[in-house]
Amino acid sequence: MAVKTTRVADISALLRRTGLEPAATPEAWDKIGRWIGETVEGSREPGSDRYGPYLPYYPGVPPRQIKGESTSVLRPLWQSVVLDLALLLGGHMIARAPSARWSCDGEWREGSCSGEPLVAIPGQDIPTGHLPTLHGPFDAIESVAWQGLHRRQQLTDPPPISLGEILHNAIERPPSSRDPRQELIKSLEDYLNEHGDLPENEEIVDWMIDEGLLEMPELPSRLVSILDERDERAGRAGTKDAWR
Repeated sequence: MAVKTTRVADISALLRRTGLEPAATPEAWDKIGRWIGETVEGSREPGSDRYGPYLPYYPGVPPRQIKGESTSVLRPLWQSVVLDLALLLGGHMIARAPSARWSCDGEWREGSCSGEPLVAIPGQDIPTGHLPTLHGPFDAIESVAWQGLHRRQQLTDPPPISLGEILHNAIERPPSSRDPRQELIKSLEDYLNEHGDLPENEEIVDWMIDEGLLEMPELPSRLVSILDERDERAGRAGTKDAWR
């Protein structure tokens, strides 16, 4: 991130040399995505055949190499290109979306060890305990690169990922009116009605993370009583605020 200005300038110049315009438009990014898919290369470095790719729908065990080209490690040059394109895409999201800025998962989730730069697009009024809209330009570019490599290697042939749509969704789609607090409460009540008890505390915390919540919302009294009784049985009486 400290050298992103230089890296963005370099990748922009490279795109122009290939006849592509590094513009902050969905149309430009769809062309960039097609260029990635057509030109990305796997590594031929020693040791790049150590791992096989994760392809959930591949029949059998995917090969680690095809004609000396890795199926699970990008060429070092392309690893750099992916990084630079992700910085460019994130910068375009920030330029087009009011209040957007660079961030990382650790800023929003206590204890997170993710160092991947993200684009945070806070709303005008984020309720306490809610996450802003977060976008992962690095994941997006890397996914397009892997998809292009595996398609050329004839390992998979999924519908192409549209980088233009990813940019469009980041800058144009209105914030969701979905309330993650109510979604969590509904999930807990549905589970209670089906199983006669609530999930284990660790699973509830996982549900909170999935909903993007940083703290437990205020729960209906019948859910609170079940959790209090559980805490007392486990000898955690008086400590429930430590995990909720």
